[in-house]
Amino acid sequence: MKIILLGATGLVGRAVAAALEPRHEVVPVSRSSPIGADLEDPASLDALFDTGADAVVCCAANVPLRPLGGLTDAQVLDDLRAKLLGQVALARRAAGRLPAAGSITLTGGT
Repeated sequence: MKIILLGATGLVGRAVAAALEPRHEVVPVSRSSPIGADLEDPASLDALFDTGADAVVCCAANVPLRPLGGLTDAQVLDDLRAKLLGQVALARRAAGRLPAAGSITLTGGT
């Protein structure tokens, strides 16, 4: 399988890549990789699927870990846009571009 791996340079992404690479072709993606993407940039997500991938795994996180009790409403909304809504946008695009037997895997945080 050819797998797009978002967040490939992070702690979780590197571990996922190491587990997948012996059996699959992994396309590593981060905001700074040759094939770059940002969950908050729809055009960059669309471009990912020009690689002809069979699956997508999202380990990307652009949200700082902070105590829940100290978050403002604005911070919560910003974090939802950066992580949750970005993953929803990715999944929507992947669903229309991956083959019928393709898969979408989204990861959570702490």
